[in-house]
Amino acid sequence: MAQKTTTNEDFKEVFFRKAELLYPRLKDTFRYNTAEKRSEACQPTAANAAWSITVKMAKADAKVIHDALKAHYEDCRKRNSKLPPFTKVFGMKKDDETGTVTFEAKKKGVTGDGKANRPPTVVDGALNALPADKVEIWSGSIGTVKTKAFPTIDPDGQGGISLLLDTVQVLKAVYGSANLDGFEVDESYADQPAEDPFAAAAARKSAKPAVADMDEF
Repeated sequence: MAQKTTTNEDFKEVFFRKAELLYPRLKDTFRYNTAEKRSEACQPTAANAAWSITVKMAKADAKVIHDALKAHYEDCRKRNSKLPPFTKVFGMKKDDETGTVTFEAKKKGVTGDGKANRPPTVVDGALNALPADKVEIWSGSIGTVKTKAFPTIDPDGQGGISLLLDTVQVLKAVYGSANLDGFEVDESYADQPAEDPFAAAAARKSAKPAVADMDEF
């Protein structure tokens, strides 16, 4: 896990506006289960627990953000000689097939001194807080994400920028449903138990596309 070496001056607000939202974990904290190879809900105090969200955008738009994040790192490096040269934006990936780029932002369940963190703020288009039962949006929703970018050194000694999740404005929400419109009842299968449509959807939701890390455009 990447380690922070920051002061308050090193945190820079960065907005991802009207972007497609992927893998939103905004209601509960999640962590990756290495044994089962999937993300799972967990208590905020669990190891590596975090709220998170990924935003997807066109490569040209992503380059503007990437360059601004790199410039911020270089400014921080002027104040902190211990920072190594810039190598990447952590959690940033590209998909050459679609010409899109994704950025992941996280907020840990606990602070550096072990105190419970507040969940990220989630609001609607009018900046009203979303009710608890509406926070659990799905991939494909559209929104604006406010993050705080800060310099980080990973365990391998590589320097880069990490994105702290702060606030999500949901402009167009997608929620899970069985989506059975257009189907008809087939009596020949009436005695068989119905498959839970959410189980397969949850599996698709937790899976991330196979894309390569991108250090430069």
